[in-house]
Amino acid sequence: MKKLKNILLISSTSLAIAMLPGQAASEAVTVTGNGNIQAGVNLDFRINIPSVLRFRVGSPGGTINEIIFDPPAATLGDPLNPVSATSGGDTGTPGDVSVQIISNAGVITITESNNSGGAGLANLVGNRIPYAEIGTISDNSDLSPPVLSNSGTNTSSPTINGSLTIENATWTYAYLNTAVYESGTYGTSARGGRVTYTASNP
Repeated sequence: MKKLKNILLISSTSLAIAMLPGQAASEAVTVTGNGNIQAGVNLDFRINIPSVLRFRVGSPGGTINEIIFDPPAATLGDPLNPVSATSGGDTGTPGDVSVQIISNAGVITITESNNSGGAGLANLVGNRIPYAEIGTISDNSDLSPPVLSNSGTNTSSPTINGSLTIENATWTYAYLNTAVYESGTYGTSARGGRVTYTASNP
């Protein structure tokens, strides 16, 4: 009798484990008979896709690109002669950076900010050039850049298809050359020249 009780206890425990919530039991069908026979069983699939936001401006792998402008003396301060970059970027063309954004998280907003404390790019003696002097254009209207500003609060939103945002672009920077500033080297990451683009799902 004791042995029978142990067997019953083990069987009951095995059944309880098999019926735990969330445990998927395999389906088995046995068919017998003469001639053609057929057995059908079911199998369910589930794929859990996480929310993702992938954003890149410039070189991949953590490299921070630096865009350098050298306005010529002959046209300094002439807004009819904006200045292309002389070096920097990741495409092989100075002043051009490749941009990619991939997301399945709904509407995405790109916000520009900088480390100038709202004052613009400084030189060694504290003179400043405002971020409004740096213009940005995109070769893809579905992925436009936010306008750079001293305050660093401007935004743009890539085109969304349903809940998906999948866009690539090249952003090209130019020095707009609207005024004459004191001589010197302005910006670099040490003197307010670091721009950060942040993509977010509001």
